[in-house]
Amino acid sequence: MGATMKRALWLLPVLVLGSPSLGRASEGQWHLGGGPAVQRFTGGETAPALQGVGAYEWSDSFDLRLELLGAAPRLEPGALQASVAVGAAYKLDVIEWVPYFGLLLGYYELGSARPAPLAARELGLSIPLGLDYALSRQLVLGLQLRYHAFLSELPQTLGEASLLSAGLRLEGRWGW
Repeated sequence: MGATMKRALWLLPVLVLGSPSLGRASEGQWHLGGGPAVQRFTGGETAPALQGVGAYEWSDSFDLRLELLGAAPRLEPGALQASVAVGAAYKLDVIEWVPYFGLLLGYYELGSARPAPLAARELGLSIPLGLDYALSRQLVLGLQLRYHAFLSELPQTLGEASLLSAGLRLEGRWGW
């Protein structure tokens, strides 16, 4: 038996034991949380931020999400940046560990600390990629990375003026 086949066989128990049906997610559950984050425009400086999330588990695999992000790239008037985004996330609930990804549509208030060609107010898309760990049924610790692109200059902002954010959060859950 080849080395690749042996590694694949080691994954079999993980896949069986990590079946989504064994997870802690349940339909109708609500989430509310937040925590520290950072954000950075491509080629720019990293800025401290705060993030917030509210979600409703539409099904065992999908969440409807509302995400907030606020940053202070510079300590000067008008430099504060904020966004609010709504969308859905697909999750793979594997007992305590819950990886997910999603697609959100958002409104961005970019302030004066923004790269050209972006305007002070933009519509954009973001793709969250995260991993949650259920400390208990009611309390979750999460890590999330988000890629943001802006609709006004979509081809250009996909690479040159895109925004990345990363954050930790603590989340409460109820209503199962």
